[in-house]
Amino acid sequence: MKFGFVAKHRGNPAAAPNYTGLFDFNPGVKVPPSTIYDSSVGTTFFVSGWRVQPELFVDNVLDRNYILKGAFTSGPSYGRPRSFQLRVTVAR
Repeated sequence: MKFGFVAKHRGNPAAAPNYTGLFDFNPGVKVPPSTIYDSSVGTTFFVSGWRVQPELFVDNVLDRNYILKGAFTSGPSYGRPRSFQLRVTVAR
């Protein structure tokens, strides 16, 4: 006696299996390549014995629209728009 399960995808090519191995290139979930630029600048100075380090980070400097491929079998998603982060570290 044998037991088993066989998934058959009839009439829906989107339901075709996606394989997750290192060399399984699933052409149905590919996204076009994108070049995104990030930048940062920072400095250190001293005020009355305190070390002050201001830093500015910018993600997606050119504010381009791009798509990220999801991990394993999840679908593509939109990348983050331009964002800014200011960080100030103060220490003795």
